[in-house]
Amino acid sequence: MQESLILTIVHSILNGVIRVTMGSVYRLFGIRKEERTLRHAEIYLITTTALFVLLVIVAQYWLRFGWVVIVLGNLRILQIISLNLNTLLFETSPIGDDTDSQKKARWHFVAIGFSFFDTVWIFGFMYQFLDRLYGVLNHRLSSLLDFLYYAVMTMTTIGYGDIYPVMSLGRLVAMYQALISIMFLVFFVNGALGRLQRRTV
Repeated sequence: MQESLILTIVHSILNGVIRVTMGSVYRLFGIRKEERTLRHAEIYLITTTALFVLLVIVAQYWLRFGWVVIVLGNLRILQIISLNLNTLLFETSPIGDDTDSQKKARWHFVAIGFSFFDTVWIFGFMYQFLDRLYGVLNHRLSSLLDFLYYAVMTMTTIGYGDIYPVMSLGRLVAMYQALISIMFLVFFVNGALGRLQRRTV
């Protein structure tokens, strides 16, 4: 009884995050829930990813705007986690429950790919922004590419040791990213195993 209550609360929270982020954009363009398709979801992913790239480029020249990018970036990460947990725990998808399993599998892997790119982009910018303000890394890196490199090394847990955090704030962000990375691995493996199981049935 208690477990079902907890799951109900978790499901409500996940749906709330998705409604506030993805659902509000759909409503803005007049796309009703029953009309949403895989194509709408993929256009949403492409558009919002392009928007984040643009926001990060703007923040390169307007430092104060960086806080806005960080807040929106963390909201995006929360949305990514909510979408994947909804699929993993409750087998619900933003492309409709009546969508066939092949399209759902395609959505899952497309979403994971975009999620990985977005997360690297967001964390790369976070490291750059925080390093500019507080010097959280051991080297003063010059370009966004260096910070993206560090974000990828952290996310893939390679960690060559050439760049590392030297302040508590930097370590907290690196731990946060490492936890997100583990979740992505679980989401990817779950999607791959689910697809394999459907093929063998």
